[in-house]
Amino acid sequence: MGTQEKMFALVEEYRQSGSTAKVFCEEKKIGLPKFNYWVRKKRREHNGSGFIKVTADKKLKDVPVELICPNGVRLQVATSDPAVIAGLLNIY
Repeated sequence: MGTQEKMFALVEEYRQSGSTAKVFCEEKKIGLPKFNYWVRKKRREHNGSGFIKVTADKKLKDVPVELICPNGVRLQVATSDPAVIAGLLNIY
């Protein structure tokens, strides 16, 4: 088993543990910055771009939405219409 597989297995164990990252790392004798790197890497590989697909019920079309991008940019939209949100993300 390579390093990536070992660390991804630890990330999964951490997620199921209910423990804080700090306590988990202390118990496993892993540096917190190193562990956080692997948590982010696993998330990126799982989600691809870092975005997740969101589907909306037509009844919820007029619910305000706030999107927070990975770089901290916040988009506030008065509607949850997927076409409007997709258009904004394509502009960005």
